[in-house]
Amino acid sequence: YEKLVLDTDTCESRMTSAKNFSQEQLKALTDLADCLCQAKQYSRARAIYEQIQSYWNKQPSCAIGAKNQLESELSVAGCYFHEHNYKEAERLLPHCAELAKSKELDKSYQRRISTLVQIYRGEVLYRQRNYSGAAKVFEAALEQLTEDNTIYLSYDLNKMVLENLGGCYQYLHAFDKAEPIFRAMALLDKNYYGDTDIRYGWSLFSLSEALKACHRSAEAQAIYQKSIYVFRHNNRERIATEYGIDDEQLKQAAQTESAEELEKKKKLAQALT
Repeated sequence: YEKLVLDTDTCESRMTSAKNFSQEQLKALTDLADCLCQAKQYSRARAIYEQIQSYWNKQPSCAIGAKNQLESELSVAGCYFHEHNYKEAERLLPHCAELAKSKELDKSYQRRISTLVQIYRGEVLYRQRNYSGAAKVFEAALEQLTEDNTIYLSYDLNKMVLENLGGCYQYLHAFDKAEPIFRAMALLDKNYYGDTDIRYGWSLFSLSEALKACHRSAEAQAIYQKSIYVFRHNNRERIATEYGIDDEQLKQAAQTESAEELEKKKKLAQALT
């Protein structure tokens, strides 16, 4: 991507006019910025997203333009967030919220992106240790999620809201409020991933901590034991895979290895249970 859109000597974009990008060039720029984000080179990525944003800001009003204008500005805000420049991210998000109200946008996309912008605003406040302000934002986002059936079943949105809201309540020592939030998060993870998934284990652990803070020791201990079971199960699966002795690997070994080698692997697998 760098060879395609950047001068290798100066790392400056070869595209000097933001008015004349082709769609192929825009895609290459976006892909490059996304790669730079993956490589945690956020300042370089931000410069490219700002270039893309400048292009879309100059285009006639249309559904595609409105969507790309919003997403490029959100990307800029995201880079500032990862650079720990929360003030700049916070400055951009209200405008993103206004862009999300555009009549050009599809209604279902509009509802989802509006909730996402709200969550980002809460996360910015959270990182600045404004837990009270962040809690209010996440509470509003949760209410929006529960009232709108089109986004209610979205795992990622629900998970972000519940996890962050529970964290706010913990920092505010509002453990009685944190407990039902973490309980809902555990149920969400269990329904989505199953009762042996590591995410469910961490949700159970958070719930046990909230229960302990509420002086509900017996409940906390029972939930904590469940979380430990999930952690041990996942550790066993990881170790078994590393040593070539998980269930599928043993089935393959039964067809390709000697009886002696297979017996050794079965004994090692049994020792892990």
